[in-house]
Amino acid sequence: FNDRLRDAVHGGGPFDSDKRHHQGYGTGLFTDPNGHSPCSPEENRARLGHATDLVKLSLAGALRDFRFRTHTGEWKSGAELDYGGRPAGFASQPQEAVNYVDAHDNETLWDIGAYKLPLSLSTDDRIRMALLSLATVVLGQAPAFWHAGTELLRSKSLDRDSYNSGDHFNRLDFSGQSNNFGVGLPPASRNEASWPVIRPLLARPELRPGPEQIARAGAIARDLLRLRHSSPLITLGSAELIRAKVSFPNGGPGATPGLIIMRIDDTAGPDIDPQLDGIIIAFNASPRPITEKIEGVTESYELSPIQIHGYDDAVRAATLISGTVTVPARSVAVFLLAQRP
Repeated sequence: FNDRLRDAVHGGGPFDSDKRHHQGYGTGLFTDPNGHSPCSPEENRARLGHATDLVKLSLAGALRDFRFRTHTGEWKSGAELDYGGRPAGFASQPQEAVNYVDAHDNETLWDIGAYKLPLSLSTDDRIRMALLSLATVVLGQAPAFWHAGTELLRSKSLDRDSYNSGDHFNRLDFSGQSNNFGVGLPPASRNEASWPVIRPLLARPELRPGPEQIARAGAIARDLLRLRHSSPLITLGSAELIRAKVSFPNGGPGATPGLIIMRIDDTAGPDIDPQLDGIIIAFNASPRPITEKIEGVTESYELSPIQIHGYDDAVRAATLISGTVTVPARSVAVFLLAQRP
């Protein structure tokens, strides 16, 4: 299980004494500060750069020998990229890394956002950030794992360890009427030290999505699954093909905070998808739309039909024209380049 991706998306680690202190790529680090960070803006920009590097490597299967330009401008392999004093890249093949951003232990993805995202954020924007975080799993080259009910914005009312918490905190409402947030203070055994933070959060209405919001989140999550299976380029299956076809343009020290451009070039190496010459996936974790020229790209790509006809209204504004991409705030867009006749 690839905890590099989990920690980069969340920020900090699962055993932090105050979860609010360290945001991550999917929880507003630098681009949407929550006011609780002990670090300066300059430090948080560098932290976001490193978190972004870890997300990129994970999208490429957490391979030891995958090389890309990091946020410092250096070209590094996965084995050379640092993760708490250990190599960030550990896999020789993508099947050896299981990408995830939440699982049965620790807080759910929704609850991590409740802690870390700014309190001023609306419920709808929180949902967008949760789905963006999930997209880093679903649209990566490694096997994808998500926690039961993530697509339904599942909450355990901020319980850090629900192993012995019973049905009250572990309830998963498949009808989508409730996400189980705010059902009470989680048990003292693992949570009492955090009760002063937890108690006021559980009372906030914007952290309790309604049935229509839960249904829309589930529909968009299913669109992400359709995207994953829409082309074999998204799951190449071998380190050799990933090294040949996957790249991350627009990196380096001048990179736009929150933006990841993942290019999968099917004109490099063997032809994997007879319908396409390539895919570009653009992740925008910032609260602002981004328009940017993509290095080395001159063609116009089409937004995937799955997203054109899907459930995310905002992403339909995404375009990639003559190498210039526009991505709405808190969105991921998948662009296709049809194979030339």
